[in-house]
Amino acid sequence: MSRFPSRVLILFSIILASCENDAFVTNLDHTSLTTHEESTTSFRFKTYQVPPTLGGLHSVYVGKKDGIDASRTLVEFESHEILRWSSIVVDSGHFQFTLDTTYAGLIPEVSGITMGYFRRDSNFAELESNYSNVDWIVDDYPKLSSQFVTDSAGLTVFTGRTDVTLFVPPDLSSGRFDSSFSYLGVATGLVTIVKPDLSILNIPKEATIGRAKLSLPVDAESSYAEAIDSLFFQAYALEDTVTTWSWGEVLTADSYEHHTATFARSGSAAPVGSILKLDVTELLQSVISGREDDETEILDLGFKLKMINSKTVFDYAALRSDSSAVGQPLLEVFFEVP
Repeated sequence: MSRFPSRVLILFSIILASCENDAFVTNLDHTSLTTHEESTTSFRFKTYQVPPTLGGLHSVYVGKKDGIDASRTLVEFESHEILRWSSIVVDSGHFQFTLDTTYAGLIPEVSGITMGYFRRDSNFAELESNYSNVDWIVDDYPKLSSQFVTDSAGLTVFTGRTDVTLFVPPDLSSGRFDSSFSYLGVATGLVTIVKPDLSILNIPKEATIGRAKLSLPVDAESSYAEAIDSLFFQAYALEDTVTTWSWGEVLTADSYEHHTATFARSGSAAPVGSILKLDVTELLQSVISGREDDETEILDLGFKLKMINSKTVFDYAALRSDSSAVGQPLLEVFFEVP
């Protein structure tokens, strides 16, 4: 009897498938400190697209939805020692996946789904693999038959070890997206960098940021979500300078690295009404304090904005990035100087 490889990957290929508005509170007893409140409405925005990396989800996806193509899913299974017993003869076996009808809509035709298997490649990583970095998948892998059934039962259960759906995001030139907005999404691969003009705030290095609030208007009509208050976002300090601010740059990997330490990111928040308000106090403090002793200017690299939670991976938000008087982006800072 032939021996099973220690790990195998199952490949599905789809051919056809259907905040508050409160003011800053100042009540300081330290007479040696001077307090300041500053704000800016001067911003630069950059929306770009990266390959969605969506391993570790509670579900895997097949098919297409709103220009997002989930045509391939990889599932890794560990081998079981029972299959190595020489006295065991395998009569039959099957892989079973349960269709979530709350998302499915029309069930794809069986003829449009193929299932195959091959040995796990060393480059596979559940939290890193995406459609742009799986060129190690060969086209001539062995195929398995598949079918839809209402129920089934088996004697031995093989639990999936890792899985990832290889989402191909929609084309930014398809007409669905407007370059006058900045976008954030998961399966769409959309990320936005926002750069407030910190130089006009005149914040000295020795300042202590008491509170900093970043307010960004969300355009519900240009967003894709059942409710925009179900979308959660976070801001991160960038590691390096952004040299080009063109809208809609498409990357094969995110080259705009960001810090992940607690002090270099904002708290997470969802829009209230049509305004997303992020507490960027610690993030801004890390930027202000990061200057060398002889530097007077703030190293203003900007913040990376990402959607970190939503009802579905297909949701995305459109931020208004214009400087009109109504609903314009705003950074408010309260700080103390000794």
